[in-house]
Amino acid sequence: MIAYNPRARASLAASGLLTLATAALFLARRTRIPYGHEAPAVALAGALLSLAIGLRWAAFRRLCRRLSAGGRFELPVRSLPALPESTYLGNGFAWTSEHTLRLPAASALRPEGPGADEIHGVGSDAARALFLPNSLLSQHLLALGAPGSGKTRFLEVLIEQAVRRGDAVVVIDPKGDERLLDRTVDAARRAGRSADFRFFALPFPYQSCRYNPLAHYVRTNEIPDRIALVLPRGGGDAEAFRNFAWDFVSTVATALDLLRERISIAALQNYCLHDTGLLVRKLTKALCPGVDTSGELRTILGQVRRLSSRSGRGMAELDRLIDMASMDRKYFEKISSSLKPVFAKLTGQTVGYLLSPGDGSFPPPAEPAGPAPELSWKTIDRDRQVVYFFLGSMLGAETASGVARIALADLQSYLGRKYAYEPAAGFGRITVLVDEMGDVLAPETVHLLNKARGAELSLCLAGQSLADLEVALRSPAEARRALANVATVLAFRTQNPEDARAFSEKCGRRPMPAVSEGESYQPALAESGPRAGRDFAFRSTRTVSTRDQDLVPPHLLGRLPSFHFFAHHSGAVWKGVVPFLDDPAHRYSERLKGTAAG
Repeated sequence: MIAYNPRARASLAASGLLTLATAALFLARRTRIPYGHEAPAVALAGALLSLAIGLRWAAFRRLCRRLSAGGRFELPVRSLPALPESTYLGNGFAWTSEHTLRLPAASALRPEGPGADEIHGVGSDAARALFLPNSLLSQHLLALGAPGSGKTRFLEVLIEQAVRRGDAVVVIDPKGDERLLDRTVDAARRAGRSADFRFFALPFPYQSCRYNPLAHYVRTNEIPDRIALVLPRGGGDAEAFRNFAWDFVSTVATALDLLRERISIAALQNYCLHDTGLLVRKLTKALCPGVDTSGELRTILGQVRRLSSRSGRGMAELDRLIDMASMDRKYFEKISSSLKPVFAKLTGQTVGYLLSPGDGSFPPPAEPAGPAPELSWKTIDRDRQVVYFFLGSMLGAETASGVARIALADLQSYLGRKYAYEPAAGFGRITVLVDEMGDVLAPETVHLLNKARGAELSLCLAGQSLADLEVALRSPAEARRALANVATVLAFRTQNPEDARAFSEKCGRRPMPAVSEGESYQPALAESGPRAGRDFAFRSTRTVSTRDQDLVPPHLLGRLPSFHFFAHHSGAVWKGVVPFLDDPAHRYSERLKGTAAG
């Protein structure tokens, strides 16, 4: 029975009324029909059958109202279904070739094809809670769909469960969704984890934690790699200037590491673009105490090289730094020009205050309320923190994107350290949820998808289109490589035919029966025998064959209502609907904005 089909529900109603009327008629005419003495029993049976049909009709009607496009599937957050070692995705059913075959009959009265009611209705009578095994979370999850299709509300469902599980939870929200922020805070409070919550926000620097994304590393070449994520890319001269910038940052970072000075974006800006000579003198004093550092840089370089040749000890790092500092100023400014806008974005007054803690050149808040907590991936993991990155991309898209990309590169470095130096038995799950993935991912961070499974990292990515991946990763091939490393894909409503075809291809094709019918009329003039004399002979044929068809036809994805989705994982396909959770009880965003306004 197809609950969403209006004709099916009308047939149920008609059957119930007809059964009841028949029983009433049999009872009224019991004296005139055979076996009339059985009329009371027949009437009772008819009434009970009619009642059963009525209850079934009422159940279908409730289900239709609950899950159809005409209304949201609302669910109190405390009533989220739970299953051990599983994550709830929504309510729905396993989609099979049987459901694909039902669609034409369910939408026979729609010339444009199946609508929202029919798509979910072909299996809504078997709808139940859909769960994803937690073992698949470390193989990552991707949700794609048009704006307003339900992706962000789906992230709410995932956040709620990740906080309940006790994961270290990090939400990276480029645009700053107030309800998503409130949901994260509310989930932490109701799980008894209020003390674990941390808030990093570019638009609210003095209500935020501070975060130095360069503070932790194993090798100094990680530092220029992270800065390079924000540098412009392209062929020709752009790539050459990018390489120059990488080399300058690497040189300065190595010098700071040798001096045991803390590396920050502000320190790199200062020593790369302004005070390289000062850094030369500091490093020379540290490595070559007998060298006079009061003279010209070239003189210092000569002394260093003579000392190096006499001692047999290489001074490559100092040599590189002096060469960099001794360049013609105009030439240096030309080849380092790509660094200036990057440092300007990341060291503006309030941004610099957040990203370079400990640097005294940035003004603290007018009325400091004590030192702002400082974030690091080590403390996030160790202390099982719940962290929200509110980046405000509408106020500065490139700065927000740069911070997000550097943070993920820092995460990648941290996981590399865990792999190398920590026992795997002690790893706990880190769940990172990314909204608007096109603003966050970079080609270098694809390694998080294909190499971080053993470190118990769960990446949950949401975006509008596969084109987001192609733009962020800078090639269709890289986008396909990233997609191949995601075990679970959810497709919400999409307006992009290419996305619909890609998901349809991922779900595959199945052999399904195909019925073809034919009719023909032939002249019967040549016939003989008793049936002779007819003008025409009519013949009809019906052929049933099997052919491969799309399990999820692409056009269905363009007709999904908000919160409805198809999911693919473990070789199976599911049709579901995400619940719309009740409003968070704790409105952190209102208090935050009130503080900022005051």
